[in-house]
Amino acid sequence: VIDFWASWCEPCNKDFPRVRKAEEKYRSKSVEFLGVSLDDSKENWTKDIANKKATWTQVSDLQRWNSMAVKTYGIRSLPTYVVIDSNSVVHCKTIDFNEVITLLDSLTRKK
Repeated sequence: VIDFWASWCEPCNKDFPRVRKAEEKYRSKSVEFLGVSLDDSKENWTKDIANKKATWTQVSDLQRWNSMAVKTYGIRSLPTYVVIDSNSVVHCKTIDFNEVITLLDSLTRKK
């Protein structure tokens, strides 16, 4: 699950507790989360990660909307979640974290 977010994004901040809870729940089911920040300030980005106690991998090229990841995945709003399986198949790209949970429940049930 790729979570596109930024420290200045209020909807991202509101969703974060749900993202953390899902990361904790699905970690044991071989689901990995990756945070991709659209921040342009390393200080704000790293401070936000520390404050939120985000323990999964977080990356940022500090390029905001000019980020290669934004262009690659066609990100137009934050937060956006992309679910990709181990074969690099994109199962969904959504702004609705409920869709992510429903999909993860379905995908992990098959295992």
